[in-house]
Amino acid sequence: MQLSALRENLSTVRSELKLTQEKLIEFEQIKTDKDELQKRLDSLLDEHKILIERSLANENRNEKLLLENGQLAKKNSELESALQEIAREYQGLQVKTSLNNSKTCEIIVEI
Repeated sequence: MQLSALRENLSTVRSELKLTQEKLIEFEQIKTDKDELQKRLDSLLDEHKILIERSLANENRNEKLLLENGQLAKKNSELESALQEIAREYQGLQVKTSLNNSKTCEIIVEI
């Protein structure tokens, strides 16, 4: 009877050992998966950091370009105004030249 109980205990211990070994294998697989996921997370965080830095740099560049665009638009407007003023002066000079030419022709005709 004692031998039978010992055999039964041995059988139970072997079953428990087998379950423990299976759990250990599962635990090691989970640990490996966790390590791989941690590496992937670290890589993604690094990539995220780089993308944020690029985004901030592009945002700063965009702000500078918007400022420069505003300055160029103002300069363009000023140049257009100056060009219109020059055109008016030129038109006035053409009228004066035309009048002077007419007067010159009249004087020559009179002579």
